[in-house]
Amino acid sequence: MTPISPSILRQLKRPGKSSHKGQNGVLYIAAGSKQYHGALLYAILAAESFVDLIYVETDPSNHAAIKSLKGLHPAIILVTPKQRAQYLAKSDCLLLGPGLGKGTQTKTLVQSLLNHPKRPKHTVVDADALRFIQPNQITAGTILTPHPGEMQSIFEPHRHRGVLLQKGTRAVICQEKNCRYNTSGIARMTKGGLGDVLAGLTAALACTNPPYLAACAASLLVSRTCQQLQRRYGSFITTRRIPEQLPLTLNRLLIS
Repeated sequence: MTPISPSILRQLKRPGKSSHKGQNGVLYIAAGSKQYHGALLYAILAAESFVDLIYVETDPSNHAAIKSLKGLHPAIILVTPKQRAQYLAKSDCLLLGPGLGKGTQTKTLVQSLLNHPKRPKHTVVDADALRFIQPNQITAGTILTPHPGEMQSIFEPHRHRGVLLQKGTRAVICQEKNCRYNTSGIARMTKGGLGDVLAGLTAALACTNPPYLAACAASLLVSRTCQQLQRRYGSFITTRRIPEQLPLTLNRLLIS
């Protein structure tokens, strides 16, 4: 197993000079619930700098918050279940899970999206959605993002074709026998919402890049961003500062 080198960031696809809206990533996010709306917001904020458009399907209780966010970020489009097929067909990646909760409604939604005929080629499955995914739904374009406590619900993680991104201060990213690790995490990466930031960034990068590369790059970018913020704020890092710092970290690492 080898460490992730910042040099992999140079492999990430960059927007072409003559590209048009939608050609640099369209992300579909199904996340959030009445109880957990913050997870959805963090995922959106982490993704927005790295894609052209974000479609959001969430509990109606979150619509006001998303519309407020949309006023500042017009690339966000709210989607209803009836519009699901139309917008999934336009998407490059599906992010499923942050803040959905553990109820039967989540199981129904997860199965509906994973079995949908318009499901994008790439899918990131995070948080509570990990409880309900089945082995036959894990394709080579699927990224699973469990923390150590969620690993118990992942069946034989090294025996499917998908990508496994195990979160933590020592993150491990595997696809079949190809594994890398990232030890640049810091102690304050225990902050609530950080996993949602990682999921949002991973899904955004997976819109235009191979899943394994997207997972490795996202893990490295989030941890290096936390390092930069720690140098500035010490131990008093807040999760909300991380999304806006992500593109700055990427630019710094690309020119270093």
